[in-house]
Amino acid sequence: VEIAGGSDNVVRGNYIGIAANGTTELGNTSDGVHISNSGFNVVGGSTVGMRNVISGNDLHGIAVVGTGGTNEIRGNYIGTDAAGTLDRGNSNDGIHINGSDENSIGGISAADRNVVSGNDGDGIELLNNSDSNTIKNNYIGTSADGMADLGNSAIGLRIDGSSNKIGTIGQGNVISGNKLDGITISDATDGTTVIGNYVGVDVTGEQPLGNAFAGIALIN
Repeated sequence: VEIAGGSDNVVRGNYIGIAANGTTELGNTSDGVHISNSGFNVVGGSTVGMRNVISGNDLHGIAVVGTGGTNEIRGNYIGTDAAGTLDRGNSNDGIHINGSDENSIGGISAADRNVVSGNDGDGIELLNNSDSNTIKNNYIGTSADGMADLGNSAIGLRIDGSSNKIGTIGQGNVISGNKLDGITISDATDGTTVIGNYVGVDVTGEQPLGNAFAGIALIN
């Protein structure tokens, strides 16, 4: 799926890069969903029927690039099978935000949760001064029940951008099981907040589900 320019498009209820059985990989040769210079689009939704399963693609699961911003990504399984229990990772990042501001990943309730796990790059990556994005109520590196390790092969959440909000009180992310850091905040990043998240444990907060390196790393 490619959205280039324009605005107010909706992508819902699809299997992208995975067969209709919800298990077999049939990846596209680039991104599963690519949004460039386009704003106010919605990928997914708050019901099972609105969920996209975006897995097995040869680049990113979802890429949002350039101007536009204010896109919503919610309720999707990105890098798993349709049940959210098996690794069917995209070959790079699960969600790749590059130079795009004010996007929302996840939402105010569990129904908005993205499961971003099993990908061969980072789970979620904000690059090139991607500012004022909100990431909350997601499972990054776990199965859909938040209990098992389906870690992304690199960092769970990588941030290069200012004033991003990673979780809020009562609306945190579970960022666990990833093969490098749970969260990396780097370079010229100012004003980013990390609040209310579980990093390195399961959804109960009682069982270890460690990231392989730092829980939270602050670099430069």
